[in-house]
Amino acid sequence: MVNIAEIKAYIDRYEKVESIELKNEGVEAFLNSYVEWQGASGFIYGIERGWQIYGEAFVVFTTCLYDSTLLNEALAEIVSKEIRAYEARVEYAFGVMYSLYFNMGLMWHKLGIGYDEKAVEEFKKSIYYLLALSNNSSYTVDCYAYRPCSKYLYHSLAKEQLNLTSPTQFNDPFDCPILELLNNHGDEVSRLMHRAYRNTTKVACFVSNLKLPTGEEFTQKPKHENDAPEYLNELMWTHYADSHKGVCIKYHIPNNITIHPKCGEGRLAYLRDVRYSNDLYETGKDGEITMRDAFFLKSKAWEYENELRYLYFDLDGNADYTQIEIPNCVSAVYFGLKCPRDEREFIMKLLEGKTWVNRYSKLTDDGVKEFLDEMAIGFYQIKLDENQFGKLKAEKI
Repeated sequence: MVNIAEIKAYIDRYEKVESIELKNEGVEAFLNSYVEWQGASGFIYGIERGWQIYGEAFVVFTTCLYDSTLLNEALAEIVSKEIRAYEARVEYAFGVMYSLYFNMGLMWHKLGIGYDEKAVEEFKKSIYYLLALSNNSSYTVDCYAYRPCSKYLYHSLAKEQLNLTSPTQFNDPFDCPILELLNNHGDEVSRLMHRAYRNTTKVACFVSNLKLPTGEEFTQKPKHENDAPEYLNELMWTHYADSHKGVCIKYHIPNNITIHPKCGEGRLAYLRDVRYSNDLYETGKDGEITMRDAFFLKSKAWEYENELRYLYFDLDGNADYTQIEIPNCVSAVYFGLKCPRDEREFIMKLLEGKTWVNRYSKLTDDGVKEFLDEMAIGFYQIKLDENQFGKLKAEKI
C-alpha cells in the first residue's frame, strides 16, 4: 500500500510550480496514482487526517490541470465526478471543497463560453463552502425591522415569513462590497462569480443595539453608549418606514434560524453584526476581501442603523427574492407617527390571535430543562414625547 508520505511528497513538489512542463507533470503524476492514494490516505479506510491530506493533493492537481496543456472536456468531466465523490465521503472539509469547486469553475470557463453554465454551477458550490468557513454559532436574539406598509409586509405577517433579498437589489452599491468588487474587475470570471452570488445569496436586515456574543462572552453588550431604543431610531423611521407612515416590527429570533453547513448539502444561514468602516477602499483595493467583510461591511455613514444581518445561502436559489418560515417570531409592532389608522387596524386584525414564543432553559431539581412561554404580540403607537421636545415615545395600544 502507498505510504501517506508519498502523497505529502506530491504536494510539496507540485504545490508552487510555475512552469507548464512541471504542471503537466503534476497532472500526470496525480492521474497515475490517485486511485491508490484514496485508499492509502484514509479517504476510504479511515487513517487519521487522511481525507485532508488526499484533499490537499487533489487541490494541487486541479490547480496544475487548470494551467496545463492537458485540460479537455473528457478530463474535466472525470475530475468533476471525482470532486463529488470526495465530497460525499467527507463532512467538514470546507476549505478543500471551496478550492476544488473554484478550480473546477475556472476549468469549465477556460474550455470556452459554451461551458459557462457549468462554471457558474461550480462557482455556486465554491461560494457555499467559502461561506461555510465563516459560519459560526447559533443565537437567540431580539431585533427590529423598519418597513413601509405594503402588500409584501402584509403577506409576510399573515404567513409568518421573513422576506430575503439579493444584495444586488440594495440601493447602496457598497452594501455588500464583494458584488461591487466583482463588477469593478470586469473580467469574465468575475462576471460568472457575480451571477453565482446573485442567484444563491440573500439577506435580511435588522436593527439591534446589542452586539452578538463573541468568543468567551455569552452576554450581549451595547454597540454604543446612550443609543435610543431600536424602535425610536428617528433616521430609521425616515429612511425605511416611509417617513413614519410605516411600522417597526420587533422579532424574537430563535437560534434554529441558523442552518449549519455540511459537505454535500446546499443551504446555510447565520446572523452577524455589520461592521462599519471609513476604509472601504483599503479593504478592496487589491481585489481581495474576507467573508467577514464581503457581506457584513458598510461605510461609517450608515452606523446609525446598528445593523444585524441574516445571511442565507441556497444552492438552488434562482430569484432575487425569497421567503423563509419564522412562526411565532413577531413579538411587537410599532406604528409610525403618521401611520394611517386604517393601516394600523388592518395589521392588528391580521395578527389577531397570533402569539410569539419565548424558549429558554432553566435549572430544576431534575437538571436543566427547556421551557416555552407563549406570549401575546404587543402593539404600540409612536408619538411625540410631550416631556422632551424633539423626542419620540412608544405608547402601548
